[in-house]
Amino acid sequence: MSNDALSKNLWNEVLDFDLDQPLSEYNFSIRLAIENKWTEKFTERAILEYKKFMYLAATSDHLVSPSEIIDKVWHQHLIFTHSYSEFCKILGKVIQHVPSLHSSSDFERLSNARKYTNEIYRKVFGVQPVDIWLNEDMLESLDLPKAKYKIRSVVIVGILSFIALSFPLYHLFKPFIIKINNPYYVFNLFGIAISAFLFLEIHNRLVLKRIINKVISGSFLEQLTCQELIYLENLHLRSVIYISLSKLLKNNKIELDGRRFKIKINERVESVEELTVYETLKGTEPGTFPDLIYKLEVKPYYNRTKNSMDAFKKYFIKSKAFAFIFYSNFCVLAGVEMIAFLRYLTGISRNKPVVIIFTALVILSVLSILFLYRLTNLVCTLTIPSYYAENVLSDKDEQESDDWQYFLLGTAIFPSMLTSLIWEERKGRNKWPNDGSGGSCGSACSSGGGSSCGSCSSCGGCGGGSD
Repeated sequence: MSNDALSKNLWNEVLDFDLDQPLSEYNFSIRLAIENKWTEKFTERAILEYKKFMYLAATSDHLVSPSEIIDKVWHQHLIFTHSYSEFCKILGKVIQHVPSLHSSSDFERLSNARKYTNEIYRKVFGVQPVDIWLNEDMLESLDLPKAKYKIRSVVIVGILSFIALSFPLYHLFKPFIIKINNPYYVFNLFGIAISAFLFLEIHNRLVLKRIINKVISGSFLEQLTCQELIYLENLHLRSVIYISLSKLLKNNKIELDGRRFKIKINERVESVEELTVYETLKGTEPGTFPDLIYKLEVKPYYNRTKNSMDAFKKYFIKSKAFAFIFYSNFCVLAGVEMIAFLRYLTGISRNKPVVIIFTALVILSVLSILFLYRLTNLVCTLTIPSYYAENVLSDKDEQESDDWQYFLLGTAIFPSMLTSLIWEERKGRNKWPNDGSGGSCGSACSSGGGSSCGSCSSCGGCGGGSD
């Protein structure tokens, strides 16, 4: 057999090696995603690039060096000792992890290793994925610079400035304000407020859409799963869990006995999603619907989705692009508030009734707070889901799957009994007794697990071990 054939066979074996075996609730991929706050597809791609790197390490006579992201995969695989040992047997040698010594000679050695790795990678696999090989973290692919000032700090300064400016503005505009009688002032105030809210809403949607259209190409946002989109759209895990239960009900893996879920006897578990639901039901069977939801919400399989999407939301809110939107909204709404506040001060100074304008001021304050809070969620709940609905879901096969149908149509695709339970839970009508058991994380290491590998110095590359 030729060397080319041998190399091809080796790569096929490396590619087919499943790091997630044996099946468990907290397998390699889920643990990797949770600890690094990665999306499901990005985790899969990082593992694939890790396999490519290890293949190059096994077939090369020179030192090769991983990227920061690949190094994170490598670190975790080293913790899964049995899996790593089996993987090295396939590679034909034990690949040693060599830490950096942070010396000048070591820097030169690593620099040469990186250059060689880039060259050999291009010869064997083609162009390197930039987001895996050049970035230190998944979120860097968005290329959104961080805002100079925190939103909380700007809000505090804005409130103090509002108070400081209100008194000189009061003396400046008092002669004009007293000429406008009620209820015309209040009517005009709400007309201005409604116009401001409508203008800001349209403006925010257009600007957020422009930002996402600019950054989504080539980033992890381009490869979100349906579960991740559903979580973004609702910002809670219950909606993600509903689709899991719906699929299991449709596939006759579980059944509803009245308002309680039960496992079908002798059903073979085929995925982590099924295993998570099965193990939860075993611990509380027969389980009521609310109790089952509470317990599933803390399971690793679902927390992977929550962690990655919450990390994205936090990153986006801290960006300069979003900060500009928030600051402009805050200033416009503060201006509307000032119009009401100046009228309030004028009424007090003239011993006039101020109940109506005070009520209007309170209503505007509450609406402004709610509007700004909604703005912090808008890119998740509207912009990205709308982008997928308009630009990504053009494949009919994808649209016909249960997951994407739920994303597009909501609970209408669910079995009627499940839909009834969801609506009862949402309305808070269920009065089912709790079995007294608390939520269980279910976080257990799979084979080769153990405590998490803490932060360490950057990886120095690897050298081939003994054959």
